[in-house]
Amino acid sequence: MDPAVEAVLDEYVRPALAAHGGGIGDGSFQDGVFRFRFLGACAQCPSAWMTAQQLVTDQLITRLPQVKAVIMEQGVSRDLQEQAKALLRERRSAR
Repeated sequence: MDPAVEAVLDEYVRPALAAHGGGIGDGSFQDGVFRFRFLGACAQCPSAWMTAQQLVTDQLITRLPQVKAVIMEQGVSRDLQEQAKALLRERRSAR
């Protein structure tokens, strides 16, 4: 991940999301595009798209000229998928 993107997220975005019980996970930055998923309460919030636009997109694009677009991805995160797989393997081995 780009250190400048991480710095903006750490200073301006993550504290605001944490105040609402959420966060950002699975972030990537390539070819001027930052892709991310919300975590915690933010992942289930009906206002997630508005938060993505008004907080994440505005902060990154305003502060970093190398960020051209911000895309919020939805669905199950890779971390959650791996946790589920580990639980299934654990249950199978316990049989």
